[in-house]
Amino acid sequence: MKVLCCLTLLTVPGSMVLAQNGFTDLGIGAPVIESRGVVATVDDNGNHVVIAHASGFVLVTDVDTGETVQIPTPPGMPAASMYGSVLASNRKHYVGHGNHIAEFDPTKREWTYHELGAAADSCYIGVTEGPEGVIWAGGYPRLHLVSFDFNTREIKDHGQMDPTEAYISTIAVDDRGWVYLGIGTARSNLVAYNPATGERRQLVDEEDRITGGGHVYPGVDGQVYGSNAEQWYRMYDGQATEIQQADAEEEKDVGSIYWPNTTFDLPDGRRVIEYAMPESYMKIYDPKTDETKTITFAYETEGAHISGTGVGPDGKIYASSGHPMHMIVYDPTTGKLGDLGPIPDIGNGHINMIARQSQYVLGGSYGGGRLWAYDTTKPWNPSGGRPAFAMSAEQLADRGRIPDGEVKHIPGHDVTFFKAADYGVEATFTLDVRADGQYYLHILPYLGSGYCTLQFSFDGKEVGEPYVATDPYLRPGSPVVIGPMELKAGQHRLGVRLIDNDSPNPWGALCGVDLTTQKRDDLIQASEPNPIALAQWSADIGRPRYVLAHPDGHTVLMTGYPGYGRCGGGVGIYDFQTGESSLLTADDDLLPGLTTVELKALSDDMLFGITSALALTGGHRIAEEAEIYMLKWPEREIVFHTVPVKGADRIVSCTIGPDGLVYALTDSAVVFAFDPASKEVVRTADLSEYGGVPRLSMHTGPDGNIYALMSGAVLRLKPGTLEHEKLGQPPTGVGNGGALHEGVLYYSSGSHLWSYQLPGL
Repeated sequence: MKVLCCLTLLTVPGSMVLAQNGFTDLGIGAPVIESRGVVATVDDNGNHVVIAHASGFVLVTDVDTGETVQIPTPPGMPAASMYGSVLASNRKHYVGHGNHIAEFDPTKREWTYHELGAAADSCYIGVTEGPEGVIWAGGYPRLHLVSFDFNTREIKDHGQMDPTEAYISTIAVDDRGWVYLGIGTARSNLVAYNPATGERRQLVDEEDRITGGGHVYPGVDGQVYGSNAEQWYRMYDGQATEIQQADAEEEKDVGSIYWPNTTFDLPDGRRVIEYAMPESYMKIYDPKTDETKTITFAYETEGAHISGTGVGPDGKIYASSGHPMHMIVYDPTTGKLGDLGPIPDIGNGHINMIARQSQYVLGGSYGGGRLWAYDTTKPWNPSGGRPAFAMSAEQLADRGRIPDGEVKHIPGHDVTFFKAADYGVEATFTLDVRADGQYYLHILPYLGSGYCTLQFSFDGKEVGEPYVATDPYLRPGSPVVIGPMELKAGQHRLGVRLIDNDSPNPWGALCGVDLTTQKRDDLIQASEPNPIALAQWSADIGRPRYVLAHPDGHTVLMTGYPGYGRCGGGVGIYDFQTGESSLLTADDDLLPGLTTVELKALSDDMLFGITSALALTGGHRIAEEAEIYMLKWPEREIVFHTVPVKGADRIVSCTIGPDGLVYALTDSAVVFAFDPASKEVVRTADLSEYGGVPRLSMHTGPDGNIYALMSGAVLRLKPGTLEHEKLGQPPTGVGNGGALHEGVLYYSSGSHLWSYQLPGL
């Protein structure tokens, strides 16, 4: 089933189509998709067009006629998301599409080339154009550098650029033909490569490599500039010279973009200032007329994949889509499937697991490792309520300017966002006063972890104290009120200068602005958002996997893989009673090199954990095999751990049986029963004939049996003996497991939510 997307759909009726043997396709949870990079150009017929990529198709919009066409990816091209691309000098768009290099022709409105780049790579992240029409690409996970000459149509694999790392994030080429690579993420690196000779040079010393990534870009002077571990370099002819950041040249625009990009300049000076694919519109600003044009479009999509499913305290089934993140809810009593919409602070990520405690739906989000709580007794209100402004965020964005930067409206947060290339730059906004008189200026800044300190000015004169907008969470700040001021009728100018106060970026945002004759007292009456982020552990739990609501009724524990370049995930702990958060790290408190995948409560004072030895997102593997462990609570001490199945990289899911044994499945589909009393694995069985093991696949039924959701079967296992029977076969495969609720097993398959009525329950 495909959904035609022209506006954000908030409710989708469940299809309730009985597929076979008790399996029911409940429908597409979130009928939206995100763009994977936006570029703009003029085609060979003189038409100014905007090109936006999504998973499975391309949208091409003529900005003058408003006409949009949707072009699917051709057969044989991998069904993968795009990360890096470049609008080349021949006005064609080149993308890393999975492990293929692909060419899209805006004039023909079709894909004109795609070919395997390097079999060792699964996706290309850094993509750029070098001299003489050569496209360079490198990616994840094996760091092979690939070139494609669009004149000769020759594609070449130049081999692996670093023996241990997993990401080539940026690529630049100097005017001598040397190619430079920014590499990470476990140990950052800068590498120079000579295509003529095949020579590869490491440009940084081993002791200077850190967890993170190196960065490179082409300078306007023909040299390459970049950084590693806060040290800046000028790179040329295969050599690197240390410099100060202030001495780095301006970046040369070679058309390279990364997938979150939603702005681009048209050749005639107009600019795409906003492209919102989930909401199906774009905005084009024309500096010649100072006008902004909004273009709406429609497209067909299968929707965003579902990444996590669970039962809420209200008996409803909750799930999260990913890329973009939307919260999905299914009501078993009415059969209605609804899309609540996004949590703006998660954006293009997803929630990987749904749990419940008291009136809250709980989940952990990628990226950033936040623990979220949605109070089901209150309205869904992710942005929080705000007062009305005479100059709304959207209107303010249309009236904003910043030198060599960007001002745009972000609908999901409903803020005016502005950024510059460096600190000290001032954004300006034009405000109208209709009549002479005494006025108060009201400003409501927006806070976030990426924002800096702001200095406001009015008509060129500084007003108020510097305002620190850096905060762990995205939210409205305290209002700024200036006045009273005697003003003349006409236009006035609000200035916002971006100040470096140990800030992460020269970024700022405003919720709205008012000039009124009366001082407003309602600006602090904004309602609290729902859901809210309770805690964050981005380094140790960057990719959450499980949330456990402890039987004590007030403690929540979140597990997951660590952030990029790291190995061994921690366990985050949040206490609803005190509001305090804490962390158990893999190295200091748990098992070094292992990530806790799931936690279960054996009793009030003993927890059971299953782990993974894998190192995701570029980390270097430490442990050889996955283990299980028992954690004494509240002492937070591991009292036992062991390898339950030799050779297992990952234990995927587990459940506690009515007999007190723990039943778990490894990634190789070996099921085992573990006795916490004797601390022994008492039985194992091989279930690999039924396919792979999805996350959240093991459940204990109300009848005392164990149920296992495999990619090719639903199984019922008898406790103790592990004797099993196949109950049914999922018609479309399984993406992620989910929840067993009142005899019904809920799971996802792509963007669809499915249910299976277990026989006899």
